[in-house]
Amino acid sequence: MENEIKLKECYRCKYFDKYYVKGVKQFVPTKCGWCNVSLSNKNLHDGCRFFEIRPRKKVSKLIAAVALSKLLTEITELHNLIREEIDENKELDINEQV
Repeated sequence: MENEIKLKECYRCKYFDKYYVKGVKQFVPTKCGWCNVSLSNKNLHDGCRFFEIRPRKKVSKLIAAVALSKLLTEITELHNLIREEIDENKELDINEQV
């Protein structure tokens, strides 16, 4: 019985939205949130009769691979720009010495 109650806690419910507070570098989750059914504040470990399990979000490996590929392309472009600037500065230094 106790395990069944723990499985139906608000943090696992699809109607529960956790509150976040702004930290130094990122938003930090709190131990409470808003219940969209009872229209009230709830603790993460509360529960109610309207509980419905939150569906898991599936992230496709393809989507992750495409996102990483785009990031890698951008990083490569930035690397090339920096490399070109360094090469130009070296050429200017050589020409000034001559």
